[in-house]
Amino acid sequence: MKKTIYLIRHGECVSNHQNIFIGRSLDPPLTDKGIQQAQSLARHLQGMEVSAVVSSSLLRAKQTAQIISEAVNIPCQSTDKLLEVDLGALDRKDIGNKGFLSMYTQMVQNWEDGYEQVGILDGESLLEVNDRLLPFFTRTLKKHESEAPILLIGHAILWMGFIWKNCVNQPQKIKDGFMEVATFSIIEVGEEGFIARDLNVNPRLLSRKYEL
Repeated sequence: MKKTIYLIRHGECVSNHQNIFIGRSLDPPLTDKGIQQAQSLARHLQGMEVSAVVSSSLLRAKQTAQIISEAVNIPCQSTDKLLEVDLGALDRKDIGNKGFLSMYTQMVQNWEDGYEQVGILDGESLLEVNDRLLPFFTRTLKKHESEAPILLIGHAILWMGFIWKNCVNQPQKIKDGFMEVATFSIIEVGEEGFIARDLNVNPRLLSRKYEL
């Protein structure tokens, strides 16, 4: 039996608005815009039969998950296993600074080139991220065996790394798995492993197309 997982990124939070790198050292809430984005996402998912809603334990993810859980009428849970990638020395730094941005892009390029053991100083490598994600996925899939999808609310770099590392139909570039705020990617799990069916789906754009 194949299982569908929605990888969901939280709505806009204060640090996104401030344009700084944010991993775990700060735990900002959603902005008003972020709440509206999460509500739009929830409307798109409303009425869907799901087997579980699980979020990162960071506030921006939990707030997004709570809005979604009300729409699909199932309680949400949270876990540290879905925390954003630890960005170490890069955390809280200005994305607009060329030096800091270069540190991030070099890390991502290293991951794409196969150097998965590389991370930002005092941060996590892709291998370390995957070491906490895969056991969580295994337990969650075993716990929720019905055909109904599982909704997981997490973070941009977390999901980008997971898709690149684990999907058998790996995207052409690692950045193709990067998700904008309040978007989702659909992953199918079967005998072949993890298969990316749709990446970075924006429900707000889908809604506008529908209205036209």
